Amino acid sequence: MSAISVVMGLLLLAYLESFVFGGKGALATSSNVGWMALGFVLGPFALNVVGESLVVAVTPITTIAAGWVAFAIGARVFGASGPRVGFAGHAEVRGLGSSVVVAVLAFALAWAVFPYLAVGRVPEDRHVLALLVAAIASGADRESAAAGKSPRSFVTLSRVARGSVLVPVALAFAASVAQGGSPLRSLPVPLALAFGGALVLGPLLGGLGAVLLGEAPGPRELWGTLLGISALAVGLSDRFGVSVVAVLFALGATLATVTRHREELVRAVAPTERAMLLPLLVVIGVRIDVSEGLVLVGLAAGLGALRVAAHAGLLSGLWGAKMRYVSGISSLSTTPLVVLIAAAAAPVATDGPRNVLLPCAFVLAVLGEVASPLALRAVHKLEPGLAAPVPDEEVPS
Repeated sequence: MSAISVVMGLLLLAYLESFVFGGKGALATSSNVGWMALGFVLGPFALNVVGESLVVAVTPITTIAAGWVAFAIGARVFGASGPRVGFAGHAEVRGLGSSVVVAVLAFALAWAVFPYLAVGRVPEDRHVLALLVAAIASGADRESAAAGKSPRSFVTLSRVARGSVLVPVALAFAASVAQGGSPLRSLPVPLALAFGGALVLGPLLGGLGAVLLGEAPGPRELWGTLLGISALAVGLSDRFGVSVVAVLFALGATLATVTRHREELVRAVAPTERAMLLPLLVVIGVRIDVSEGLVLVGLAAGLGALRVAAHAGLLSGLWGAKMRYVSGISSLSTTPLVVLIAAAAAPVATDGPRNVLLPCAFVLAVLGEVASPLALRAVHKLEPGLAAPVPDEEVPS
């Protein structure tokens, strides 16, 4: 089986899933974890249909796909007009604060667990593993909010996600600089130049894209600009040896913020996000290694507990203090950012960090997609006033 066959098969499966489920409803939400599980079943630890060599062969393609999904998420999060919901208060600030707290605690937990790894105990990898684990544990997304059956939940988690999304992206950027490499063909660049150049690369290209879009771009001009500026971002991020995901996220966020055509931008890239995400889910599943055993169980359980505790403490005011812990669980959705960071980091991570990162990403994805909708339903059942509908103009697209 060739690498091209694998890519074409994954794209066909993504199309069939979108055709059957339409990207809406509980079935589509839970299917993300199902696709990761499918990859694990097809991988070397189960049926061995898809081997590690094939996954390595398609690494450049999956890296670019991860970057594009990051661009789409950045445009979606920062392109939607900010809703005005009274009870939400400072949801963005609380989302940012809870993500910082989770990141610090997750970093410390991963740092403490590192000596107990069975393989890949290279001292230089300790800070890389800690940064990556903190990145996948700290972000929140609105993905599971629709399953909570409340427009207010959707609006609130959208605002929380907008504040929290910066933390995992920044940590992924720091981890990529610490690794000093790229899964594509990177050239040696001094660390200071790589860090400084990549830090301004996304915003700079986003501003350039806004200028190129002009006054009233048609579909051809819009897609020509998006594809061209994204290809340039991938090449330059590889040249500097930093995270493609971080650079393209910054590009999408900046472009959606400064352009006058943000609605057209979000509407154009939104359908591509899920189609590009699903193949990444399968690739992540194929590379999941469970050989670390109890260390993984303890770390994954600890990360889930940290997320619940931090969100319960800092986000409880968004739903009400008496529902503190349930509302903490309701903010667990992490799947897109977890997958992107894991997909971009896995090809260049050594065995130890990769064998910990990918299983933890899967566990956090399960928590986000299963526990979060159930908790949201519990919140609205016990506090029905919070489930009241909001005006259409306050719900982001």
